[in-house]
Amino acid sequence: KDVQSRKHVSRSYKFPIGGTGAGLTNIVHTQGYIHCHTPATDASSMVKAVLDDLFDHIQGMTFPAQVRISMACCLNMCGAVHCSDIALLSYHR
Repeated sequence: KDVQSRKHVSRSYKFPIGGTGAGLTNIVHTQGYIHCHTPATDASSMVKAVLDDLFDHIQGMTFPAQVRISMACCLNMCGAVHCSDIALLSYHR
């Protein structure tokens, strides 16, 4: 069955098709305020804002290689942020 036919009739994407190949993968992030006592921010809200802006690149495969973005709530970087291509880091000033 064609994967494109699984879209909603309102043309929204419940589950976007992509994230593999030479495109943008889903953002890896730490838990933030929910499970930690040292975060500088809540990762989920920042990840949502970044993915909303970069949504077209998930399906596009327009990059030379796969790109992984990650978000850390503090300098501990417990979410394997150091293993990503682009890292977003929050810190206390």
